[in-house]
Amino acid sequence: MQKYESKIAKSKRMACDLYARFSNLEEVARMFPPDQFQPVELSPDRCVFDNKQFGQIGFQIVDREENKTIKVADINGKPFNFFLWFQFKEVGSYDTRIRITLHIGLPSIMKFAMKGKIQKALDQFAETIAQA
Repeated sequence: MQKYESKIAKSKRMACDLYARFSNLEEVARMFPPDQFQPVELSPDRCVFDNKQFGQIGFQIVDREENKTIKVADINGKPFNFFLWFQFKEVGSYDTRIRITLHIGLPSIMKFAMKGKIQKALDQFAETIAQA
């Protein structure tokens, strides 16, 4: 599996607020475009979607540490096996730093073509969470 880490993003929210919002996958699922991801199963710990391009895909929370980390993994390896780790570190009142780490199993032929796109997407995702 390849490892990617986002830039550290800065949020003006408390870690407990960010954790509460993003540790509930029902809330996270609302961020997905409904025209591309049709929910099949939604719970606070698990999401499964129908997607025109990849079929049924899903992810679930596999570990969490309150106000600090949320660890998410794929359910069925579609489109790729992955493990995603959200880290929240409160460095002051209303000053939380966010980093996202992704471990993903890409086929060899895709590693080099996708590296820059994955990095850019992770950095944007961390910034989106910071602004939430």
